[in-house]
Amino acid sequence: MNELFADPEFPVFGFGGVAIMAGAIQQTISAPWRKMKAEHFGGADVALHAADLRAPTAAQIEALTEFFKFDLL
Repeated sequence: MNELFADPEFPVFGFGGVAIMAGAIQQTISAPWRKMKAEHFGGADVALHAADLRAPTAAQIEALTEFFKFDLL
């Protein structure tokens, strides 16, 4: 990977991290992620990879935006 994110052979969707108590993973991350995929991407068990998301609908973009939104309040 190019440190300047300028490698055309390595398109980057995003980097990030999450710190959460292990006991909260299901309720806070897993269940909402699966619900979002079921409602907007063809099923909860469908693999969702950024590299395959070439022409998302407005509803899919909104769903991803809501999922990844960081609420400070």
